[in-house]
Amino acid sequence: MLQTEPGADPQVNGQSQQESPDDPRQVEDEKRSLRRALGQFATGVAVMTARSGDRLAGATVNSFASVSLEPPLILWSLARTSQSFAVFEEATHFAVNILHAGQMALANRFARSGGDKFAGIAVEEGIGGAPVLPDCAAVFECETVARHDGGDHVICLARVLRHRHSDRPLLLFAKGRYGLAADYPEQPMRLAPAAQGAEPREMMIRLMRNALHHLSEAFQKEREAEELTVNQGRALLAIESTPGASAEQVARLAFLSVEEADYTLANLVQRGLATRDGAAGAELTAAGRQRLERLRARAAAFEARQFADIPPEELAIVRRFMERLISRNDRERK
Repeated sequence: MLQTEPGADPQVNGQSQQESPDDPRQVEDEKRSLRRALGQFATGVAVMTARSGDRLAGATVNSFASVSLEPPLILWSLARTSQSFAVFEEATHFAVNILHAGQMALANRFARSGGDKFAGIAVEEGIGGAPVLPDCAAVFECETVARHDGGDHVICLARVLRHRHSDRPLLLFAKGRYGLAADYPEQPMRLAPAAQGAEPREMMIRLMRNALHHLSEAFQKEREAEELTVNQGRALLAIESTPGASAEQVARLAFLSVEEADYTLANLVQRGLATRDGAAGAELTAAGRQRLERLRARAAAFEARQFADIPPEELAIVRRFMERLISRNDRERK
């Protein structure tokens, strides 16, 4: 239910009734507000691919949804303004490529406009010639059965003709940034006792997830004290590490979508924390560097409070363990 402060103007769809709904700036602000409200609903990430003649098209979406098992139907929607729109409209078949946790770069590649998105990718030819991306968590090869008007989007209803999947950690999307699927922190998983009569040990990965969850929730207050969102904090760190970064680079470094990175950069520029000059990319302003240093100081004080009762030698062991674990997994990915 929408509520207003005493004495405030009544709001309709986020707008004051005394304001003109025809004000372009107000309309754009309302669209941004609605987009960010919708971002509170977490989804998976899919790349839709199709072929029409010798033209290939691919688009990253989070509008994919299951409709029916009997018959097997799915739906998704595509913006009419998308550069891929014509190919998807002409194609009778397409593929839904569900991305796993290691495919964020692929998500950003197919989210951008222009360029050959398929360059260097060994695609498989699916039903109806639709290109199928390699190594995905799941693939659905589909035939379009109906298209429906959806405002600035077209809603596509399709029958699943063939599918496959693998049990992989999934890539998620919420609040404009990518995330990973994890079990709810309050559901412990016990391993078998290490020895006769010993207490069952909780699975290490769950302990680390739980610790990260609680620390992240607590640190959010520190970030808010500096008037920064999670995305803004990540973007500032990305620009600091890569001066002159483009929206695509910030997206990759900050685990954001390209669209959200672009929006976040515009917000930082508006607040005087960064500058952005076309090909020159984004740079921190003096105010941006100061804000980042204040956030670092808060982070150091936060860690000192959180770990005050843990002996330094134990912290050193934990740090070395995590650094070794990260390093080993990085090597195995290469």
